[in-house]
Amino acid sequence: MANKKYSVIISDAALRFSDEILDKIESLETNPIRYPSYDNDFVPENRYRKMTVNKRYMVLYEISGDSVFVDYIIDCRQNLELLLV
Repeated sequence: MANKKYSVIISDAALRFSDEILDKIESLETNPIRYPSYDNDFVPENRYRKMTVNKRYMVLYEISGDSVFVDYIIDCRQNLELLLV
């Protein structure tokens, strides 16, 4: 069974959603500071900025020099403190 390969089929809806997330992330290259800081007791102050996608997902990223590092894409229904510790 270990050698068996499955076909992975991604629905049009899932592809549209993943494209939406990627488009939003790629838009950070022009103005990454437009989103607010993510302030939380469990992460250092001003380390991350947060971008919400579709009112359901949060993208946490940090800016260092000329680079934007996307560290987390989080379903907002999860317990964020457990994920970031």
